[in-house]
Amino acid sequence: MLLKNVMCQIRLAMPTDVSLLTKWWSDGRVMAHAGYPEGLTIDQKALGERLENQWIAGHKGHKLFIIETSDRIPIGETGYRMVDELTAEIGIKICESSYQELGLGTESLKILIRHLFDEQNVQRIILDTTVENKRAQHVYEKIGFKCLGINKKRWKDQLGNDRQSIDYELDIEQYNNNKSLYV
Repeated sequence: MLLKNVMCQIRLAMPTDVSLLTKWWSDGRVMAHAGYPEGLTIDQKALGERLENQWIAGHKGHKLFIIETSDRIPIGETGYRMVDELTAEIGIKICESSYQELGLGTESLKILIRHLFDEQNVQRIILDTTVENKRAQHVYEKIGFKCLGINKKRWKDQLGNDRQSIDYELDIEQYNNNKSLYV
């Protein structure tokens, strides 16, 4: 599956992406915004199986995509999981720092949002971000997500610090009323 616009594209992650995802997820600089300043320990075999299974799992479950520039350079990841029949929870990371602040995260989100509403018949998209991640908050609000509130002491990070998150949602009505934002 390949979804794209002029600036970038997202493709379904494959088992051959395990080393790339492991590199990104184990890097504390990449994962700090998500509350993992020491990165994550990745079971590469389990990740490979998960990626293999998503090819046969159909619409339900969790889908992980690789974000690429228009000339196919991998720069990050995005994905979704179905919370229920009508609601998808999404996430995104531009993992290569030299490609941050260029609008590629915003464009990748637009591609994923269009896909979920227009092709997967999702009625509601939710996401969260840490309170400290002002850049993500700006992007989410710019493309129509509504803030639902702040969760204080949501979890403790790897260093034992209490972390807070902000919940966002975008529903089909908001999407349909502002489709020009997603072109």
